[in-house]
Amino acid sequence: MSYDSTKTIRADEARHMFGVSGEGIVWAVMDTGIHRNHVHFKEHGNLVLPPPLRHADFSAVSFESRLAELAPGLSDEEALVELAPDLSEEEALVDWHGRGTHTASIICGESRQKDPYSVYDYVGIAPKCKVLSLKIFPESGKTSERNILVALNWLKSFSHADGKLVIHGLNLNFSLAHDVDSFACGQTPVCEAINDLVGLGVVCVAQAGDAGYRGNKLEYQGGVVLGSIGDPGNAELAITVGSTHRRFPHEYGASYFSSRGPTMDGRAKPDLLAPGEKVTSCWINDPEPQVPKRGKRKVTMPSVSADTNYRRHDGTSVAATHVAGAAALLLSARPELIGRPLDVKGLLMQTAVDLKRASWMQGSGLVDVVRLLEAAQKPMIARAFTPVPTLVPATTDQRPGNPGDQPAPAAHVKGNKRFAIVLSFHGVHRELVKSVAFELRLQMPSLRREEILYDRFHEAELSRLDLDVYLPKLYAEECELVVVFLGGDYSRNQWCGLEWRAIREFIKKQQGQNIMPLRLDLTEIPGLYSTDGYMDVRNREPEEIAAKIIERLQINRQTAQRQR
Repeated sequence: MSYDSTKTIRADEARHMFGVSGEGIVWAVMDTGIHRNHVHFKEHGNLVLPPPLRHADFSAVSFESRLAELAPGLSDEEALVELAPDLSEEEALVDWHGRGTHTASIICGESRQKDPYSVYDYVGIAPKCKVLSLKIFPESGKTSERNILVALNWLKSFSHADGKLVIHGLNLNFSLAHDVDSFACGQTPVCEAINDLVGLGVVCVAQAGDAGYRGNKLEYQGGVVLGSIGDPGNAELAITVGSTHRRFPHEYGASYFSSRGPTMDGRAKPDLLAPGEKVTSCWINDPEPQVPKRGKRKVTMPSVSADTNYRRHDGTSVAATHVAGAAALLLSARPELIGRPLDVKGLLMQTAVDLKRASWMQGSGLVDVVRLLEAAQKPMIARAFTPVPTLVPATTDQRPGNPGDQPAPAAHVKGNKRFAIVLSFHGVHRELVKSVAFELRLQMPSLRREEILYDRFHEAELSRLDLDVYLPKLYAEECELVVVFLGGDYSRNQWCGLEWRAIREFIKKQQGQNIMPLRLDLTEIPGLYSTDGYMDVRNREPEEIAAKIIERLQINRQTAQRQR
């Protein structure tokens, strides 16, 4: 936002070189609200959302009172339907603390007020990007995990309209302590909700947390706290961002307060660094408001002098919004990447600048917007993330970053059918299969979400009355590899039985190479013979299962190439 931090990640240079401004992109900010009257958002109408989108308030006091009034006795999911028209846009665009306004204006907007520390105007990284305010913090500054989850579920419900992704990214500007007694690291309800959003096509950017240093207490051995990443930064599919200096990242490395990895279950985090120290951006004056009369829904605004106020602020939430702005520029430059958040994450990490620090401090390094957009323009780079439309001989492709005739990995060669992988399973095994589905995306960046026939990825298409006819047809005509998670529950389920009969038809037509049976138990399965091979996955992790599925898909594609 300030000239220093924008220059550090080369966003100003990238806008000039590539002529992009974030136009057409909508980014949600989950924070303290956004001050609607700040001059910074006026020129490009950043807070004016295209229909049917709207800002929404989930802050503790107002949301819970409306929940009690309008939807007593309903589950949170049911209440969302009842409360959808009542999630006050007015409240969502009131910011009592300033942080939401500060971070949103780093992503977008533009104003002619001068930075007191330089001669440059204030320009957001993606100045024409729209921002959607998801307010989760009331005046007290305290929110609840429940309200955060309801907000995330609301976002899932409203992220698509008319079959099209309309909310392209989300910034998660909060930090929760990991409930170690109840959930594994990265498996908390908040982390799962974030992973689900990524599965729906939304780029999720999370702060690493500001717990990297806690003073010179003996229990922290000088103050540095390893493994201090918090939720939502623990979410596997989120882009987790730590902080560095706004001007001298090579000299200073990671900020003293920036939470360090790895995660408590041993995964590599953070993913990236961005400027998060003393970054000047929009703020509101510390108001002395009257307490709003919530019962009458009366909103008391901060003082009007807040409309042109600016302030320096620190934190990994500030760093995370720099990455959000970079991602918004990328999506506006390469709209074909919209709905492909893992490809966006891969490009951001691949093009980051190595600051020569330990990976558990810097991740892949400092975000670099020029390198990011340059990589996105090069066919040999883009092909690693964008599947080619038809089956291409391996000898004509190239590895990312290595020009010449070097063959690409077979996993990057797309087949000529609509679905690369089908996941057939009984509902009791959903958690395992969901993990496998997301691991497939992580391990094979060229594999788009749309190419995996997993029910949660294609809910609209599979909500039909002739599924008994439609599904076998998809399996027979549109799928490269059908992965079947076999167990006693599978054989007894009516719908799985339908799928199993369709799969057996493959075998009768000598298409058994398109089937990959995985055994979850050793219950006898009617139609599975002693001569049929399978992989026993009873004691295997999702990462290993996904790797084996990709290996099998690669073998099938190599075989298909040889036969052509």
